[in-house]
Amino acid sequence: MENEMDQNLNLTDAAAPEPAPGPWYVVLTKPRQEHHAAEQLRRQGYTVYLPMHHTWQRRQGVWRCEQAVWFARYLFVSTAGQGRLSVAPIRSTRGVSALVGFGAALAVLPQPVVVHLMQLEAQARRQPADGISPFRPGDAVHIDTGPLAGLGGIVASSARQRVEVLMTLLGQERQVSCSPDLLRRVA
Repeated sequence: MENEMDQNLNLTDAAAPEPAPGPWYVVLTKPRQEHHAAEQLRRQGYTVYLPMHHTWQRRQGVWRCEQAVWFARYLFVSTAGQGRLSVAPIRSTRGVSALVGFGAALAVLPQPVVVHLMQLEAQARRQPADGISPFRPGDAVHIDTGPLAGLGGIVASSARQRVEVLMTLLGQERQVSCSPDLLRRVA
């Protein structure tokens, strides 16, 4: 599994690896097929970089910290690896929609950009996913369920199991403690 992560150039430790030399091509994948396309391309001998990050997602009313693709539907492929591979088979790979191009020229990502993306990803991995709660002080929230359903407020503090929300109740400012699963962010 760890070797698979290294081949895919997803970063598992604090140091960003040096990307493969040569051009990095931008690949457009089919919707939600980034991992499948990366695996198929890796099997063909390409070096694949699929930038990932942690994000909070609410599923079935429960907040969870999950790993997500940084650029939805995009990944980066280098043909420098096991010799010079042709880019032609990439187009017909399962999970791939197309190679990104401008006219007849393929879009090429310069190696310094790939290095910078890897460094940003490594830096984000060293930090927890925005702490231990999906809410930060100052976030505007709305209560979806419970006795205070329909009311809104501002997050004063948050922890894994409890969020303190400042609300106006009966004309007075009150701090209410509730589960993060009862809340949603207001845009």
